[in-house]
Amino acid sequence: MIQKKTPRALLILSLALTGCAETRAGALHADDGAARAPRVYAQDAILDGAGSADFLSEPSPRAVAAKSRFVLEGVVDGLADGRSEVQTNEQGQSERDRFVVIRVRVSNVLKGSRAKFPGGIAYLTLPRGVQTYDQTGTIVPGGDVAVPIDAFQHDIPPGARILVLASPVRGAEGTSMWRARAGVLDASTPIVDVSNPQTILLDRGPESSVRGWQNDPSLTFDHALSQVRSALGATP
Repeated sequence: MIQKKTPRALLILSLALTGCAETRAGALHADDGAARAPRVYAQDAILDGAGSADFLSEPSPRAVAAKSRFVLEGVVDGLADGRSEVQTNEQGQSERDRFVVIRVRVSNVLKGSRAKFPGGIAYLTLPRGVQTYDQTGTIVPGGDVAVPIDAFQHDIPPGARILVLASPVRGAEGTSMWRARAGVLDASTPIVDVSNPQTILLDRGPESSVRGWQNDPSLTFDHALSQVRSALGATP
């Protein structure tokens, strides 16, 4: 019985072609998997219940960016309990305006110095409500209206895209600071104030408008980001 032998050169070529085909198929499969990975979206209604104040309203994100010290593009990296601004009311009770810290992994500094954010991390802060304590340090009945941190963590998950148009925080007049840099892991990084609804834009989905411009439902996160990038001369 005669056995047919494959020439060694042809065998090597056949194995090489098979390997290339498998590699290409694997790469395509991996790319398909990456394309199917769901984008993480945020819910920004939690920000409306976190505290309120009067702010000047600008007509567009472009206008806010022009007045801001920093314009940062990135994704949410995590949240933490932040500082308190404390004052004493007429009853001698201590009112602590509590804050949450939103940690952001910065992908692009559109305005400001990247050196201000070592390790590519920025820290944002906004009020989450007031806690009122009596002279013994006990919260008075009905005196806790601070939104819990885990509520923020549910609505602003890691991976959600974010655009920040803001400046470093300043303490309110007539208050003292308690645990001024709580939740901030770097001693030199500026803490950015996003109390104004127009200073923090979260990606809520391709058809959802951004908070702060409710009268313009067509202003989605992508539209706002494109507008700000164009105004600052940044490459998309």
